[in-house]
Amino acid sequence: MANTAALRLAHVSSETKNPEAGTIDRDAKNQPTGVLKEDAAMQLVTGLIPPYTLRQMREGYLRLMADLNKEGMTAIKDPGITDENWSIYRELHDQNKFTIHLFALWLGGSKLGQTRQVLARLLTLPRPRSAQADDVLISGGVKFFMDGSGGARTAWVYDDWNKNSTGTDSGNRGYPTTDPEVYRQQVRLLHEAGIHVSTHAVGDRAIDWVVDTYAQALKDKPTSGLRHGIIHANIPTEHAIATMAALEKQFDAAYPETQAEFM
Repeated sequence: MANTAALRLAHVSSETKNPEAGTIDRDAKNQPTGVLKEDAAMQLVTGLIPPYTLRQMREGYLRLMADLNKEGMTAIKDPGITDENWSIYRELHDQNKFTIHLFALWLGGSKLGQTRQVLARLLTLPRPRSAQADDVLISGGVKFFMDGSGGARTAWVYDDWNKNSTGTDSGNRGYPTTDPEVYRQQVRLLHEAGIHVSTHAVGDRAIDWVVDTYAQALKDKPTSGLRHGIIHANIPTEHAIATMAALEKQFDAAYPETQAEFM
């Protein structure tokens, strides 16, 4: 939620168009309410906030690990890192200050060129379970976003979203946050390179697209053990569930990572 001052600084007004794969919520008079849905819209405001310094990030990671250890937690997944995050993790690891096991997924981007850059970086790092890798800091694979969320009603679905419990948000069926055909090329590129892929998908249409993409990639290049996954997988169709089960049985792939509260 952005306040009036933040919207003014970001030049967000009634005349501002929704960015691609993002939504600016508006009132009955077409004025922005301050609710910005999905990264493309939120970036209009958050892009004005100075980023954390490397020192702040480093200190933050140390505090985070200490807090996790206090709760008895010794392993986490960081689903969406960049080279900046990895460099700090690597530094702390090499200084023996890493007190958790961390499985990192790199942000794959929404464009094929971005994915190629990430792949080039990944190919310089040890693969999980390889002789060169350890089990403390793991470069595990790549994360993509196929759609938005249920709470924002931006998840990509077949039917109109509900609204206010009993109503219907007519005409709103969410949207893909990555071009679906580009996503298929991204997955194919990484799969052929032997890289694990995990994809954020909430809506039924998004989940179908993801599992069908995995199925096609595995048909073209049968590979066991990459464990491609679906993050959230909140409202899968019968087709998606059947496809997940088949891919898990045959290739150890298409695992859902669910948690109902995300809706």
